[in-house]
Amino acid sequence: MKRIGLIGAKGWCSPSLYYNKINRYFNQIRGNKINPETIIYTVNYREIMKFQKEGDWNALANFLIPKAIKIEEAGADFLVITSNTVHKIIDKIQADINIPIINIIDVVGKKAKYSWCKKPGLLANKYLIKDGFYQKKLEEKYVERVILPDEREIEELNYIIIDELANKSNTHFSSRLYINNIINNLVNSGVDSIILASIELTSLIDIIADSDVKILNSLELHVQEIVHYTLKKSL
Repeated sequence: MKRIGLIGAKGWCSPSLYYNKINRYFNQIRGNKINPETIIYTVNYREIMKFQKEGDWNALANFLIPKAIKIEEAGADFLVITSNTVHKIIDKIQADINIPIINIIDVVGKKAKYSWCKKPGLLANKYLIKDGFYQKKLEEKYVERVILPDEREIEELNYIIIDELANKSNTHFSSRLYINNIINNLVNSGVDSIILASIELTSLIDIIADSDVKILNSLELHVQEIVHYTLKKSL
């Protein structure tokens, strides 16, 4: 069984969510007497946000690469970054380490392709959406077109994710309704699915799942891939 390395790059909630869900999924498929060895390196979310707000992706890469190297040196067999947005610089990090990184965009994209989702709507923070890297990769390899919320919705969604969910894992009732309205607007524009490209949005899955559209939950899909890769035997 492989040893997991986690970089908690989105506040304290994201690595705890990953750790919890990874072990719960292990219990489902292997019983409760087994759990994977896991090395976790959490970073100061304020630093991450500083680089994202400035659009300084090179500085963010230089900030995270030493953490990835330490995880590799500690004995991890592969690396997981617990943030959709930080996958913008995943190639830069991968170039400096010798263990593989499980790319959440590829995991989501493959699920979309195998589920015949051709026009997904994208829910995420504004740094991910406005940069365009996420939808570009999806459209290059997996789907026909990614549909985005409008400008006002992106700003409000960003506030809900960053200011309400990132360090609290809860949100106001009005915000929950607002997210459902965004989904309804995307459905009315012709999407066939919704990608939750924010780890924090999984805390709202109880209301989001009620929507009459297929939900591609990046966190759940990533966790499943991590667990199966951990159990996969090396050739």
